[in-house]
Amino acid sequence: MPARILQQPTPELYPILGIEPGTPEGRNAVVAVVARGHNGQDLPADWSYSLAWFLDLYGSAAEAGRLDGALAECATHMIALGTGEGEAAAPVEDIGYALWRCSRSPKLIGDLRRESLR
Repeated sequence: MPARILQQPTPELYPILGIEPGTPEGRNAVVAVVARGHNGQDLPADWSYSLAWFLDLYGSAAEAGRLDGALAECATHMIALGTGEGEAAAPVEDIGYALWRCSRSPKLIGDLRRESLR
């Protein structure tokens, strides 16, 4: 895994490797993940969820703009899942997966709660 993380920094791998937020290694992880996102290199379709979760836990005020952008992408994706009706409706599995991905980020959970109370 350490070799793979150098080739393709993936947010979910850093906690598995024991890299903690607020450490120099955690800061290096943020730099690597943000650089991968900026370059757009082989990003998975659900990258915005990974990035939002990761920056919420590992990021600092310096990444606030990037976190807000990832949160906006997540919101756009969630809205798109809820726009169809009948045959055009998103499968419940897709909605459940998106909600599970959202549940990993405390900031995203808070944003969803505020939106649902409106």
